[in-house]
Amino acid sequence: MADVKALSIFDTFAVKQQTLRTSVEAAAMMLRIDDIISGISKKQRGSSQQAVMGGDDETFGDSRDG
Repeated sequence: MADVKALSIFDTFAVKQQTLRTSVEAAAMMLRIDDIISGISKKQRGSSQQAVMGGDDETFGDSRDG
């Protein structure tokens, strides 16, 4: 196995930190998209019941959406 310094390959803390931040942001975005999609499917399933029961309009998300 070649020595890492001999190959001039350096993995700095800043790169690892940015990679972690990016992955956390991506995971949060995927969860938010999942919430939106599940809200749409619930709305489609309940549209016939809302028409009968006179339900009010739903909004996507929650208090996190500001």
